[in-house]
Amino acid sequence: MPKKIVAELERQLRQALIANYPIGSRFLSLAQICSEFQVSRKTAHKAITTLKNEGLIIVSPKSGIHVLSHSSSTVIKGKRLVIFSNLQHREFDDAILRGVESAVINHGVILRLVNNPLKNTQALSLGDYLLDLKCDGVIAISFGDASLGFYRAMREGLDIIADYEMPELPILPVVQADYYKYGELAGNFFRKSGKTKIMALGFPELSDSNCYQERMDGLHAGAKPAEVEFRCVSPQHSQKPIDQFLKNFSEEKALFSLELGANSFLESLLARHRITPLPNQIALYVASDTLWKIPGLGEFPCIGPSLNQLGQALGSAFIKRWQVGHFPSPPVELI
Repeated sequence: MPKKIVAELERQLRQALIANYPIGSRFLSLAQICSEFQVSRKTAHKAITTLKNEGLIIVSPKSGIHVLSHSSSTVIKGKRLVIFSNLQHREFDDAILRGVESAVINHGVILRLVNNPLKNTQALSLGDYLLDLKCDGVIAISFGDASLGFYRAMREGLDIIADYEMPELPILPVVQADYYKYGELAGNFFRKSGKTKIMALGFPELSDSNCYQERMDGLHAGAKPAEVEFRCVSPQHSQKPIDQFLKNFSEEKALFSLELGANSFLESLLARHRITPLPNQIALYVASDTLWKIPGLGEFPCIGPSLNQLGQALGSAFIKRWQVGHFPSPPVELI
């Protein structure tokens, strides 16, 4: 019998077992499997033997087949998972790594971090590079447009999940933050602390992207009736409006960093203007952890999921993929 038929049946049985059969309950009999999945008794027996060896079921000639566990002891062990990062920042990479590790460490997954060495992430060669990593799965971090290379690798059977949705590749599984939700939470945070003027900082190349737009829409909604403006933190853009905003950084003003790259710029702004902000005057959309520490100035809140939390969610999605045969549905999971 073709191995693909048996493998597909095993995948379907794992999925059915986890979704519909509590631990200790009676599972499908061989006859029911043959009837429901339209397979031969020999194929059904092979699949059941595999699930038994994985520790998912127990088979008794007298009482039948019962569910023993929802977590396979052998399907995941030894899987090679690569975190492929485009962050180019050791602290941020380490935060993602810790998060993923916490989700997969008890499953025997072999985990490693690989920093992207390629300048052109939009080329087909990115897919070849991923395939050469010789791994079972890839968690792609901070790739804005890599749909061509990702598609090539996925077409060759490599499992990939990312932290950014790519409209050009709708089949790509994604775990990302609910941009609007956390933008609104940031607005609420500032409004409740009496802020009437809020400046959001980000990069121009992302200013028209959906992630920025949704964060800004949420920020506006949560901060009403405060004034909210966006400014680019780029040498190509005038910094005078930012400097003017910070000249008199009174208690009713606040700064919000829209992304990781803007965090360090914000820190340098505070140092250059010799500002010691109140804890409720600064907030970040994302950081390594739930609090962002600036030496000598204190700790400031990360409103959205931290990189550590994002790593946990991505790692958990891969565990689920290997347990049931597919990533969580729908393709984009919001956290």
